[in-house]
Amino acid sequence: MSVEHNKQHQAQLYFCPLVASALDTAQQAQLMALLPDDERRKINRLYRQEARDKALMVRGYLRILLSQYARLWQVEIAPNQWQFDYGDKGKPALSAADFRLTGIHFNISHSGEWLVISLFRSHATAGPLELGVDIERSRASTNIYAILSHYFTDSESQALLALPEISQRQRFFDLWALKESYIKAKGLGLAMSLKGFSFKMNKATTTPMTLFGERQTSKIDVDNGIELQLHDVDDDPQHWSILFGRLDDEYRFAISINLAQSPAWTAQLVSPQQVFDLAN
Repeated sequence: MSVEHNKQHQAQLYFCPLVASALDTAQQAQLMALLPDDERRKINRLYRQEARDKALMVRGYLRILLSQYARLWQVEIAPNQWQFDYGDKGKPALSAADFRLTGIHFNISHSGEWLVISLFRSHATAGPLELGVDIERSRASTNIYAILSHYFTDSESQALLALPEISQRQRFFDLWALKESYIKAKGLGLAMSLKGFSFKMNKATTTPMTLFGERQTSKIDVDNGIELQLHDVDDDPQHWSILFGRLDDEYRFAISINLAQSPAWTAQLVSPQQVFDLAN
């Protein structure tokens, strides 16, 4: 079974439901068999069974979908053969050998019941390509007002508080997803101040993105008119493309990539059964 790709633009988003109950014992064992010993140990150290199940799905799905994506360029790497390197703050990337074979950059994020995987295959670039993706679930229990002054700039806070109260919580998590995507792209973690940069969500025209599904397609609105503003970061905002969208009222996602012109992202909803079909 294949999934939808846009080879011309080489930019792919996979949205995968993280429903642990969808896996039977045999499928769990199949995913675990894809992982090296160090990844298995990390999963088994997690205290809660639900957390272990989701971590297994995240790691297994990434390997399977990397293999599917690499086949677009006639590169065959089995899911259990991928090797990863990690930055100083833990950002994962393909090993140097795997990157030379494929040219693939990736980033992942998961929140609640969703995993998103972003993949981009680069040609020659002016410098190292930085890619970050984040998905965030809106949580009613979060005291957003206690967090604003610590992590948001004055301009972000003022724009949020100017909204009707019913919209303020949504804007908080929208901005949080945007900030996380940029931090993850830079690979610096929370060593990078969240107040060192900001996002201005203009009243830009949103455009529909097709979300390809197993049985039917749907449309989600995305906004690529988000403005990145840098205050205490050595970077050039003109070299970045930002994409923001919502799966629904509860989940939103953001992508930051240091390309002046945004690639055309193809989005695919991949069910657990599709993942296993791809692996076999």
